[in-house]
Amino acid sequence: MRNMKKLFFILLGIGGMAVGLTSCVNEGGNNYQSFPLVPSVVNYNTEMGGTTLLTAWGEIAAPQLSEYNQGDCLMTSFTIDYDNQPSSSYFTATSIDDHSDVINVATAEIEEDSVSVGDYTLPIANVYISPYNNPLFLKGRYFFQMQHQTTLSPRIDYRLVASKKEVDNNGVYNMYLLAKQDKGEGNAVEVNQNQVFVINNMVMTLGRDTTINNSVRVKYLKVNLKYYTQESEETPFKNYGNIELTIYN
Repeated sequence: MRNMKKLFFILLGIGGMAVGLTSCVNEGGNNYQSFPLVPSVVNYNTEMGGTTLLTAWGEIAAPQLSEYNQGDCLMTSFTIDYDNQPSSSYFTATSIDDHSDVINVATAEIEEDSVSVGDYTLPIANVYISPYNNPLFLKGRYFFQMQHQTTLSPRIDYRLVASKKEVDNNGVYNMYLLAKQDKGEGNAVEVNQNQVFVINNMVMTLGRDTTINNSVRVKYLKVNLKYYTQESEETPFKNYGNIELTIYN
């Protein structure tokens, strides 16, 4: 006879939408679950034994990451063995694979007028945003991956800027992703670069109040993301599309 139960990490969204992953528990054991590559933030929680990992599914104990600093941003995948948990109060990752170096973090900006490119003229070929990217659970951090045709060095710097002046009748602001790199040596190659932006101040300043699950107060901001491609003088930006950014109020 099998004993079945469901264990959830719950991802909350605007309007109370909930997404969960479930696990089947058998009396014979072998009850584990692998979670895909996700944006993650290292945290410290004394009630969970020390080092933890903030993910789209919630916070998990992560003693394997004790050498990292609080606030470090990573791309990780992890596994939880539900039959071998040191505590009944929270989940502890059985194994964690960090698939990136610590990702550079910058603060998203707000311009009063239209956004000026300035010297941020490195073309961005493509932008990828993980479907598990949720600043509500990631301490206001939003993860991007950009693709460029450029040299491997020096480091690429980024700006994420919203314009107060550029907002439509539905309250959707234009937000621009810009990149620059000092001239490097060698041939241009395809480079995939991760970058994190702290969006708390942007959302608190431009966002709107709402409540999810009838009790949790949050701020949300709808933006139309554009990124610099330099394809032509007439259309230097490409539209990624609309994004909704949410943080705790």
